[in-house]
Amino acid sequence: DIGGGSMQMAFTDKKKKFHSYLGKFASVPFKNLVIEKIKNQDPTKTLSPNPLSPSEILDAIKLSQEESHRLPIEFKSKFKQKPAVVGIGGVFQYAILGQLISPAFPDKNSFTPLELKELLKLKENYKDEDFKSKFAATDLTNVMLVLGFMHGLGIEKVLLAACIVTGK
Repeated sequence: DIGGGSMQMAFTDKKKKFHSYLGKFASVPFKNLVIEKIKNQDPTKTLSPNPLSPSEILDAIKLSQEESHRLPIEFKSKFKQKPAVVGIGGVFQYAILGQLISPAFPDKNSFTPLELKELLKLKENYKDEDFKSKFAATDLTNVMLVLGFMHGLGIEKVLLAACIVTGK
């Protein structure tokens, strides 16, 4: 689950023990890191990293991949077992799914690193207004955040889950 300010991961082991991770490396902190480390600008004065060149995109993916290596050992070990990975939360629902859905794929429920790379190629050098989104400042960096973690942890596919909340 990746949101604006936090990232959570959870799994149960063979002994049914629950393991959880709560990190602050999420949408907005990652966007700010890209502004600071890659654009060499002050994230308190520059609100968006866009546009991003192909080389800046690669550098941002590397930043995310490096962060994936800082996960606790039990999580890195779990990913080596190639478990099913299910993504929930705003980053997956809006930034990833929202940009991948098209008339050709209206019922998209998973994605691969290759699909994210293709999406990034399409949006190289996009300015905020090109995204036509209220999340334009993080739309592209969210894709790089997820792709970096997929590369760093060897994740070949992420399944998407939708959460529906009702008043009942």
